[in-house]
Amino acid sequence: MFRNTAILGFIFLAFLIEAQKGDGLVAKYTFNNGNTNDEVGLNNAKAYGVSLTEDRFGNPDKAYYFHGSSESYLNLGTSPVLKPEQGTISLWANIHVLIALGKGVDTNPIIATNSHEGEDCNQSYFIGFDINTRKMNGSSVNSCEDAATVYTQKNISLGRWYHIALTYDDTALSLYLDGKLQYKIKKKFKTRFLKGSPILIGNIKDKKNVRFFLGSIDDIQIYNKPLTESEVIDLYNAPDPEKSKIVFRWVGFFIALFGLMLLIIFLVRRRIRVLVNREKEKNQLKNNWFEQENKVLTAQMDPHFIFNSLNTIQQFIIINDNEKAQKYLSKFSRLLRMILENNTKDSISLKEEIEIVEKYIEIESIRFNNVFKYEISFGEKTEPDSISIPRFLIQPFIENAIWHGLLPKEGDKRLTVFLEVKNEKTLLCVIEDNGIGRKNAKGKEIMEKNKSLAINFISQRLQLMSKMYKSDYNVKLTDKEDANGESLGTLVSLTIPILNK
Repeated sequence: MFRNTAILGFIFLAFLIEAQKGDGLVAKYTFNNGNTNDEVGLNNAKAYGVSLTEDRFGNPDKAYYFHGSSESYLNLGTSPVLKPEQGTISLWANIHVLIALGKGVDTNPIIATNSHEGEDCNQSYFIGFDINTRKMNGSSVNSCEDAATVYTQKNISLGRWYHIALTYDDTALSLYLDGKLQYKIKKKFKTRFLKGSPILIGNIKDKKNVRFFLGSIDDIQIYNKPLTESEVIDLYNAPDPEKSKIVFRWVGFFIALFGLMLLIIFLVRRRIRVLVNREKEKNQLKNNWFEQENKVLTAQMDPHFIFNSLNTIQQFIIINDNEKAQKYLSKFSRLLRMILENNTKDSISLKEEIEIVEKYIEIESIRFNNVFKYEISFGEKTEPDSISIPRFLIQPFIENAIWHGLLPKEGDKRLTVFLEVKNEKTLLCVIEDNGIGRKNAKGKEIMEKNKSLAINFISQRLQLMSKMYKSDYNVKLTDKEDANGESLGTLVSLTIPILNK
């Protein structure tokens, strides 16, 4: 397969060379590969004392710089292919400095080859720069009688690139500058060449004439026919051969840049995904911890409530009031059943929570011979059936209100519970009694210890819920007083999370 590919490539190259030869092109030196090879034939040039430099487009190392000495030149060789009897010499030149050193003709040579032996009138074709007139000139000479020389119409500026084309046949010699015909003169002789005479670029080296060129030369092309004016214009307007390469380089650069950006985006997104997943795992662990701690705190509170309820039954048995003990035990068993049924749940409906609270109040009311009145009410937009809340947050405060606020008081005893939805995340519960107040309670030390246990459990639960649900849930206790500082009871305000999905 490789062999077939190589053969096809060779055929294509041969076809390309033949096509160029069909246009009359017999030699081409663009120097774009950083050497002096002939790109359409086998007549590679040899370089002596020259340096690669920028071409007219600013591409580095795509032209040759001649240093203005007898040891700085190119030799294209002596091949007859480079010496057609009728043809065109095309090149680009940039003259940096006039060189008057040397001897002989006052011309800085650009390209030259001899037509015969001798020192005078012997250039088959010649292009140079006249240091006196500061104009480009071209000539074809067989002898001093058979000679044709033509000059550009305008002076040449130093340090600027110019395109020069010299066309000749048996009848005419024409000189073009930057695609424009300068002069076309008659030529009534055939161009002849000295066999073995080299074609030199940037130098004349014989005994009588020794001159040099100081500047840059590029894109030398030799044709075996005189080009038309339009063909010369095409040579002058030839595009930058590196432009497509530059475009491809920029396209490649942007593709690489785009690929790098995609890689960076991929890596950043991957990193973000890892961080997000890691954060999710951390949050999940925290939530699990919160939930476990919540259950532990709840489990710690349940025995406290049950202990107080059993203590009430014990009091009935001690005073030998079996009827009340039986009635009380019946209600307590139903209450306990409700508690056990909801013990494994993370939440409870507000309706079920209030039923538990009501049964507890009924039990306490029986024990104390209905010595206190109570009322449970709801706000206008509060629907107990449709609201879920954490379980057992309300009962401990009602227990404290009855045992430590109302029972020690003489006279009228009232307990009110008011519940209202504040927003989609929060339920407000206000528990108010007209008891003796916390500072006047009997057995204060015991009461404070028992009460602080329940309040501490609930406060911790509410703090955990605040972290879990990103809101503020808390409990506030207020001692009510009259103008004289006498106690009017206690007010408890609970903000409770609504757990509706």
